[in-house]
Amino acid sequence: MPTIERIGRLKGDLAIACRTCGHRVVWPPREAARRLGGDCMVTDARRRLWCSACGERRTWCIVFSS
Repeated sequence: MPTIERIGRLKGDLAIACRTCGHRVVWPPREAARRLGGDCMVTDARRRLWCSACGERRTWCIVFSS
C-alpha cells in the first residue's frame, strides 16, 4: 500500500472503509482535500473521520489508489 504524508499530495482516489460496519466511500483527490484539508496528515485524517452509516469513530481503513 503506498503511503503519503499529506492529503494534498494524492494522485489517485482515496478509499475509506469502516471496519465496524463495512461502509465504504471513495473520494477523488480534490474531494479528499476539500473535506479533510490539503495539509491534513494521513494519521490525522483517521482521527477526523466518522462513519455516516453507523456513527463509529476511529475504525477506518484508508487505502490509496495510484
